[in-house]
Amino acid sequence: MTLGPWRLTAHVTPGHTAGCTSWSGDVVIEGRSYGFVSVCSLSVLGSYRLVGSEPTYPGQGRDYCRSVAHLRTLDPEVFLAPHGSFYGLDEKLAARRAGDALAFVEKERYARYLDNAQGSIERTLSEQGHTGGCAAFG
Repeated sequence: MTLGPWRLTAHVTPGHTAGCTSWSGDVVIEGRSYGFVSVCSLSVLGSYRLVGSEPTYPGQGRDYCRSVAHLRTLDPEVFLAPHGSFYGLDEKLAARRAGDALAFVEKERYARYLDNAQGSIERTLSEQGHTGGCAAFG
């Protein structure tokens, strides 16, 4: 999809909701292009049933796991998400306002976010009687 001068790629990443969509593209900072990903949430709400006879929606546990696996194939230098706490927005804004033009360039936080999300998903799956974690979904 092209929006003005930007080209965006939609990634269907269900789990948090059946229609979750994450986006990727490039952003230019200080004359250099950086890849970004804006992730639809991977949070598991306490009321969610990911597996069993009455899941929040059919296939939700599988969807979460597949979405994490897909997002791991992306390698952004800039990570964004629907909640600033997911990617350190307050700290990044403070650094940007202090003159750090590259405050939002931070590859490591994306991988940590995915690791934490997968851990939460797999704990919830286990608590709800699913064995084998995400790997069991193939």
